[in-house]
Amino acid sequence: TYYTDPTVARDDYRGIARYLGAAAGPGDAILLNAAGQQEVFGYYYRGAAPVYPLPRRRPLDPNATVAELEAILAQTRHVYALYWATDESDPAGIIENWLNEHAFKATEAWVGNVRLVSYAAPLPAGDLLPTNVRLGDHVTLTGYRLLPTRTVPGEIVQVQLHWLTDAPLAARYVVFVQALDGANHLVGQRDAEPVPPSVDWTPGQPVLGRYGLLIEPGTPPGEQRVIAGMYDAASGQRLPTPTGNFVELGTIAVERPATPPSVATLRFRRPASADLGPLRLLGYDRYKLCLLYTSDAADE
Repeated sequence: TYYTDPTVARDDYRGIARYLGAAAGPGDAILLNAAGQQEVFGYYYRGAAPVYPLPRRRPLDPNATVAELEAILAQTRHVYALYWATDESDPAGIIENWLNEHAFKATEAWVGNVRLVSYAAPLPAGDLLPTNVRLGDHVTLTGYRLLPTRTVPGEIVQVQLHWLTDAPLAARYVVFVQALDGANHLVGQRDAEPVPPSVDWTPGQPVLGRYGLLIEPGTPPGEQRVIAGMYDAASGQRLPTPTGNFVELGTIAVERPATPPSVATLRFRRPASADLGPLRLLGYDRYKLCLLYTSDAADE
């Protein structure tokens, strides 16, 4: 039973290590936040990205930990963090809060009791592009930045949004950023509450949000539109804009990668193997409409 019954199996570190072995390269970094992870992850992991066990000691040394995070972010492209038992290893959330503030969080997924989160290290950038788009009755998008404008599938586009409200907000709003192809199919999406939450915004005080937009592996090459907006966390209703219910941020050019994506990076939930003429079906997902990027995306 211990070896064959999934109800008594441990968290799938083998699957996590397989994914990171395919997705993370030598210019990336993997963070393990708990000492107990190192042995089991190291048993399976054979990838090129270096692994950093943080924090180095308990109780956590805030200054030393932040200094190491700064050094890691300065020399990496992507950071993959495996959060487990954080109440014991980092009860104040220093590591995660620092990464949320200084990097661009792109994806978050639970694998059993382990939370796998990916970030992009910030690219050198100039000033925000000014804009003046009203969302709903009180919120205005006053500026944005979109980098890079040319990318490949599997990379993270960095989106910065500059918000302002002219009155206190009673509702909690969620920001969405999407990449859409010519047929309006999603090739990337990030939904996240702003920090601080909208109910804590001070009228007239700017709020800057950082959002990592993963361009899904396997995305065909071409021009992709990037849009952003807000919706009510309780109802899902988007805030209206003068032209609809989102803001156009521009386009990015997705180029063909040098090598095809590894099957391990495609992250479909249902593997398959079927020859369909010149094509082979490798796998698929099944989820309720519009819920692929939410916590409710589990198979029906």
